[in-house]
Amino acid sequence: MKKNRFRSFAILLFCCLTIGCQRRQKSSVATEHVVDSVWVKYAQGFSIEQGPEFTILRVTTPWPKADDQFKYALVPREKLPSITLPKEAYDAIVPVPAQSVVVTSTTHIP
Repeated sequence: MKKNRFRSFAILLFCCLTIGCQRRQKSSVATEHVVDSVWVKYAQGFSIEQGPEFTILRVTTPWPKADDQFKYALVPREKLPSITLPKEAYDAIVPVPAQSVVVTSTTHIP
C-alpha cells in the first residue's frame, strides 16, 4: 500500500515539475524589426525608425566632425519583460516613457 502511494506521489510530482517548469518563449523582435521612418522637419543629426514593438533612435552626428554614431532602442516599459534584444546591437536600451533625464553640455572653444 505504501509503495503504491509513494509511486503515485512520485509520478504526480514528476508531472507537476515537468509541466510547471517550462520556459516561456520571449519574442525576438531584433531580427524582424519592420520599420517606418519618421520625418523630422527642423532637427538634424539623427533618425527615428518606428517599429511595432519598439523605436530605434540613430544619432548620426553626435557632435561636429564626429565619426561615431550611436544606436538606441526605445522600448515601452510594459514590453521590456516580454522581448529580447541583443545587447551588442545597441548602445543603450532605454525604457520609455523616461522617468528622469540628465542633460549635459560641453562648450568647445576653437
